[in-house]
Amino acid sequence: MKFISNEIKNYNWRIRKDKLEKLARSGTADSIAALIQALQDVHDEVAQMAAESLVNIGLPAVQPLIATLLNGEWPLSDLAGETLAQMGAKATKPLEDLLTIPRYTGRVAYVLSQSADPEALSSLLLLLKHENSDIREMVIRALGSSGDKRATYPIIRHIKQYGASPTAILALGEIADFQAVPLLIEELKGIQRWFAARALGQIGEPAVEALIKVLNQSEYNHQGVAVYALGLIRTEKALASLTEMVKHPDQIVSWRAAMALIEIEQKEETNEKNMRTLTDSFTLTLSPTAQYFYASIVDELLYLPDMNQFLRTPVPPPFPVPCRYSGGKANPEDFIALDGIGWLISDRLRTLFTAMGFTGWATYPVELRGKNGELIHGYHGLFVSGKIGPVDYTRSQVQIVPHTLIGLEPDIILKGLYPKDHSWDGSDFFLSPDSALLMVSELVIKALSSLKPPAKNWIAEPLSEVKRSIRFEKNISFLTKEQKEQLHELRNILESHSSSPVPLETKAALEAETEVKQLLDVLIKNRCLYQTENPVDSVCIQVVQDFGRLGQSAVDELLLILQNQNREHRAASAWVLGQLNIQTAVEPLIKSLSEEDEQVLAIIIGVLGRIGDRRCIPYLIDIFNDSESEYIRCCVAETLGRLKDPQAVPLLLNVLPHEGSVIVLCALVDALASLDDPTAITPLINLYVIGDANLNEHIKQALIKLGSLADLITFLDKNEC
Repeated sequence: MKFISNEIKNYNWRIRKDKLEKLARSGTADSIAALIQALQDVHDEVAQMAAESLVNIGLPAVQPLIATLLNGEWPLSDLAGETLAQMGAKATKPLEDLLTIPRYTGRVAYVLSQSADPEALSSLLLLLKHENSDIREMVIRALGSSGDKRATYPIIRHIKQYGASPTAILALGEIADFQAVPLLIEELKGIQRWFAARALGQIGEPAVEALIKVLNQSEYNHQGVAVYALGLIRTEKALASLTEMVKHPDQIVSWRAAMALIEIEQKEETNEKNMRTLTDSFTLTLSPTAQYFYASIVDELLYLPDMNQFLRTPVPPPFPVPCRYSGGKANPEDFIALDGIGWLISDRLRTLFTAMGFTGWATYPVELRGKNGELIHGYHGLFVSGKIGPVDYTRSQVQIVPHTLIGLEPDIILKGLYPKDHSWDGSDFFLSPDSALLMVSELVIKALSSLKPPAKNWIAEPLSEVKRSIRFEKNISFLTKEQKEQLHELRNILESHSSSPVPLETKAALEAETEVKQLLDVLIKNRCLYQTENPVDSVCIQVVQDFGRLGQSAVDELLLILQNQNREHRAASAWVLGQLNIQTAVEPLIKSLSEEDEQVLAIIIGVLGRIGDRRCIPYLIDIFNDSESEYIRCCVAETLGRLKDPQAVPLLLNVLPHEGSVIVLCALVDALASLDDPTAITPLINLYVIGDANLNEHIKQALIKLGSLADLITFLDKNEC
């Protein structure tokens, strides 16, 4: 089987296909297993040939395919299911035998719903009377996926008997049978109204007349749910009725009608003659939300069934949208992340964008509440109305790049985010229909960069530099055939060079000079560099002992490698010097603090803390003040705490009020606790007002270590902790 496996991994897809065709003719268990693996081949012709061969083999392939469906990894499990569906009646009975086993029901029912066997649906319909409600729900989901109108009345009967669940209502929408319209219209009055609206939207034109009839009946159109359904259908038949709804006294109904009209108008827009090819542009994202104030829309007050649509519409709601603190710092910055994909902006940013004449954006009013429910003024929701076409991944480059962490395997990326040519409307703020990333013009980035004081929590990246990891990507249908072949070849290269422990028995025979580098490679491949204290891995322990036996000659070579070798060897050399506690290495390590690679620098900083020479403190403080990397500032804070030098206390207290990252603040608090200086008590108590729960816990633990029980009790009483 090993030989077979190697053959079907050949980089040339024609050779792979030829070998698989020969295997298919044999029909052995090994050949079936190889064909199943080939279902996920990156080349469509190879994968299609494997599927057709398995269908032709028939019954002998059914059980192996079922085993892959139930126990295989995605996407191979799904591909096995697709092949079973193509087999039709040959696979029906073996699959039916598994239907009532709850852990298998969902996957097996879906395969039967897609089966080429027209009688396969009957076994699913029978299970709508099963006593297990979970099995019934999974079967209904599968029936919806089938799109078979034979399932309409059985699902309606199920709803009348057991009640309307979101699964059952959405299944009727997927089937899109007009006979379900009366029931779904009635469900607009119930608690599942928004699911019923989505289902009616999927049914489309046959539901329009019934929806128009109930527009003026509040029980059917609560919060504009019927209007929302018409907006999904996007039909001109509803234009007159929706125009009337814009005048509705209920502001939410009126607003939804205006949005629906925009959706209908945009459906007819095909004007490309005024569209342009994109010039220099960037993605604009927020820094990690755990560090900064972020918020959510209060859904129980304003239900938004399609948040993506809400954020892209140019129709601002005529009422303040209620938003509340969801996490991070208690005090907001200029940008606030909203529900993961939206944005709130400060008065300052709105003034800037307006003064610069930027296009493609608008704001809507918000009522923003802070951590303790207090009203926060001066913020607005951001709408993005600017548009660009779909992303053209054929222009992106498949590349292999080093992993950011030393010792880990390289990654395969798709570099460059290139929307379709002649699809940009020229706006400064714009969105693509198939990407959640906010894109902006270079002018926006220049304006944000010029702000004084600076806006902290945003990151810009040129579209040409946007990277998407695809090494382990399962669904690669968006790639071209050439890109798929590239990916296949690079995956094979990485697999053949995958990291594994290097046998140490071979090291004794090496010369002393080469042995140092060989031992460093062992450390790197076994990820010893991330064991910052005494290593616990037996391989790492043995390598450190071997370095100790090599003596001064090894130390001299390590110091040379520290200066001029590749990043992995530099990092490993520093790590070994720290493990051996080489005092003479302190000055070379201090010189190496000019290291540009963040991972290598972090290891050097940690090594200086391990060796414990206080001469490095002024240099570490300089790095802390100059570095924009939160990771590096955390490493410096941790090392300063470990050195336990009193001269570090005033330096740490000086940076404390100016640090903007909660993560770094936690590290500074821990460092001050380790230094055991009572002058830190009051500054730590003052830091509590930031209001981050994680930071507060670090402050409490620090105050306990500093031993001021009375101050701690007062502190806890004042802040009700």
